[in-house]
Amino acid sequence: MKQRIAVLGGGAASLSSVFQLTSVPGWQDRYEITVYQLGWRLGGKGATGRDPTQGDRIEEHGLHLWFGFYDSSFRMMRAVYEQLKRGPEYPIATFEQAFLPHNFFTMQQQFKGEWHAWNLPLPSNPSKPGEGSDFPPPWDYVLESFELLWSLWEAYLADLDDDLLEGALAAPFRLARTAMLKSIALALDQARGLLKSISLLRQSPGGGTPWLTGRLVPPLIRLALTLIHAFLGNSIKTDLEAYRTWITLDAIGTLLIGVLADDVFDEGPDSLNDQNFVDWVKKHGASKELLESCLIQSAYSSSFALFHWTNNPDMEAGTVLRGAVRMFLMYKGSVTWRFAAGTGDTVFAPLYELLKQRGVKFEFFHEVTQLVCPDTGPSEVTEIHFNRQAHLDGAEYQPLMNVKGLPCWPSLPLFDQLVEGEQLKDEQVDLESYFSGWQGGTPRVLKKGLDYDLVVCGLSLDPLQYVAKKLTARSEAWQRMLTRLQTNRTQAFQLWLNQDLASLGWKYGESLLSTFGEPLDTWADLSITLPHENWPAAHEPKVVGYFCGSMTDSDWSYPPRTDLGYPARQEALAKAEALNFINDKLQFLWPDAFIPDPVTGKLLFRWSLLVDPLNRIGPERLDSQWWRANFEPSERYVLSVTGSSRFRLEPGNTGYTNLFLVGDYTQCGLNAGCMEGAIISGAMASRAICGFPTKIFGEGNGLFD
Repeated sequence: MKQRIAVLGGGAASLSSVFQLTSVPGWQDRYEITVYQLGWRLGGKGATGRDPTQGDRIEEHGLHLWFGFYDSSFRMMRAVYEQLKRGPEYPIATFEQAFLPHNFFTMQQQFKGEWHAWNLPLPSNPSKPGEGSDFPPPWDYVLESFELLWSLWEAYLADLDDDLLEGALAAPFRLARTAMLKSIALALDQARGLLKSISLLRQSPGGGTPWLTGRLVPPLIRLALTLIHAFLGNSIKTDLEAYRTWITLDAIGTLLIGVLADDVFDEGPDSLNDQNFVDWVKKHGASKELLESCLIQSAYSSSFALFHWTNNPDMEAGTVLRGAVRMFLMYKGSVTWRFAAGTGDTVFAPLYELLKQRGVKFEFFHEVTQLVCPDTGPSEVTEIHFNRQAHLDGAEYQPLMNVKGLPCWPSLPLFDQLVEGEQLKDEQVDLESYFSGWQGGTPRVLKKGLDYDLVVCGLSLDPLQYVAKKLTARSEAWQRMLTRLQTNRTQAFQLWLNQDLASLGWKYGESLLSTFGEPLDTWADLSITLPHENWPAAHEPKVVGYFCGSMTDSDWSYPPRTDLGYPARQEALAKAEALNFINDKLQFLWPDAFIPDPVTGKLLFRWSLLVDPLNRIGPERLDSQWWRANFEPSERYVLSVTGSSRFRLEPGNTGYTNLFLVGDYTQCGLNAGCMEGAIISGAMASRAICGFPTKIFGEGNGLFD
């Protein structure tokens, strides 16, 4: 008899599990799979909507892209596009058309009281994301990092002219200066020799010299860094290039020192997770300049971990280290890859279409309200309770719309397919909101053995607080997971403009920018998506900018579900944050988008730059743009606060025999909020169910697994 699998939620983790389960030849003889989805679209935190009243524009939950080390994610999507076999009439038909490489980054750093752009054009490599399997031996990455440190130092010295080099110290101390440079070179040379020797020892049978590595090499690297700091002297405070050189060298060197001194290769990065990352680098000698730099800030802002966007960043040291190593040392092709269109259009629409072709069933408009288990006896999920939010006017809901030949998810349900469609539309009911107040649904209960056998639960962390109370009451592991893991609200806004970036005063072309002023610290030019929108010629944008960051969240708690005004208040906060950012900070990025007030001299944003088909005046034009507060339980970002990883449950070890958890909050290797973690988690659940896939790229807890 076939096993019936109920998949709860249609985010990346759930769909990854279904993709892997249905990739096994003959899976239809073993399983019947149904995905139950809240509302009208798939994607979870990566869901995308298209607004037909605004040029079919792409509206995202935030800024989404994939890093080049997302091996499991890219492998899945390569297979999706290859097997879907879209014809040439599709504007995005192949993997290569869907994912576009991007290597240009900008960090913003305050120096001497002013913002400065730090552009980082990172190198490409010939590897292809989602292909190949072999990486160099892990120790090679240590040698590579050390050589990078030395080469950056030599490059800095080479750029100094003789006068500047002679003037690094006062004339009477030129001999001391020469001796200092020789001492730096000697310390680095000795460290290099030891690292190469240790590398050979580690590769020999029975090799492994953690005590030698930790005792001998770190002091030499720290000695070199101390001498470099002394050599640079006051120029670190007065010269921007000297400052950047120093914090880069200190960052690389300190991470090497920490990895070697704490024997991370043998103990694993999780051995560091009882320490906050910033405390860990401080313990290993990081300078004040590094601790206050954009390099450290980027480690936190990239994961929305500037907790409550105060001076209280919190993220596990091992989790940050693992992510940084994989991001910068293990990427394939490009450090990042952007989506040609919306996340939903590029990832979730083709994935949905392929799974439908394979025979997977999808039940939209199903809100999970309760998971039931017995108080005693077998530890299993015996019932799944839903609120069936709407009823279909036909046999099956067809969720996608066509935008210039591309299948896309709409920003609202396709009301003409729903019995309650007119009422939902008239009352502007948000079926994705916990606070919708919608009373038009009907209950539906699935029973184990009758309607399903196995459950793959892809609900995010916070919804489990409400729907899994019975499971939590019976399991201490669940209680620890739900109390020790923490989440954060995020926010985003998008601006469509009628002039190009150069006309706005941005000098550096297409860039991904981070570490700007909190809370909205990240911006990307995603004008590459505009060809897949459908604007009238009179209102066609030339640029679209995506902004995102953490959201004010001090002393938060969810109000009662009956507080129907809560969503509007949160959206108002997000709009106010966007307005404040535009008025107070955007001038540092786009100076030519501002003009001085003729009376006060204050710089004012040129609101006419915003594309607005209604031609509103002044700040009212902001109403034509897109902003979003991600405050719903299903939308909150799962953090990796210090000491929390050990409380994550494994996808196949939930304590309930027929229940598998999937999501980036599970014990999935990366243990950080990202789509790769979710997709790995889904693959792990599939393996726990059917034994496939045997190899999951990136699931290990090591630095390079």
